[in-house]
Amino acid sequence: MIALTSFAAAQKPSGTQVESIYQRGMAALQKGNLPAARTAFEKVVKLAPKSPEPHNSLGWVLLNQGQLEPAIAQFRTALRLKPNFPQARINLANALAQNGKLEDAEAQAREAVRIAPNDSEAHRTLGRILSLHASLHADRPPAKRRAIGRKQSTVSLLSGASAGRNQSARSGDYSIAGDG
Repeated sequence: MIALTSFAAAQKPSGTQVESIYQRGMAALQKGNLPAARTAFEKVVKLAPKSPEPHNSLGWVLLNQGQLEPAIAQFRTALRLKPNFPQARINLANALAQNGKLEDAEAQAREAVRIAPNDSEAHRTLGRILSLHASLHADRPPAKRRAIGRKQSTVSLLSGASAGRNQSARSGDYSIAGDG
């Protein structure tokens, strides 16, 4: 039994190794190599599931690959682990808006502004969502407002939102929380 425990411990990557995988993902992301970034972040999420930054980074990649529901799930996991994580809130707001869930998106953007009042990206995100919400409701009867095809308008207004920064890329923002 002791030998198996020692073997398992020897097979588990150290925090430094996990951080190295994460940094490889960030480097791939900066080069625009989303598949390589996704692979790296998926590994880190499995190795350090209690670290919010890899969930946020994986969510960002998924969002940019058009996989809204999995991206939303990753952002929600990051926020469950670190509720005052402004970039995860911004990313979640953008994903929700792209998914046509404007009320939820607005709530997340407002919370991002509340927890990070000096974060210009939080303010820009809230502004885009409020503008989209207003444009969908302008000059339309109330019954039609609810029936609007959301995704086409949402994607066109928020097309610049996904190209926003991924705060996890800033040095010093990442720490391994391990799984124990």
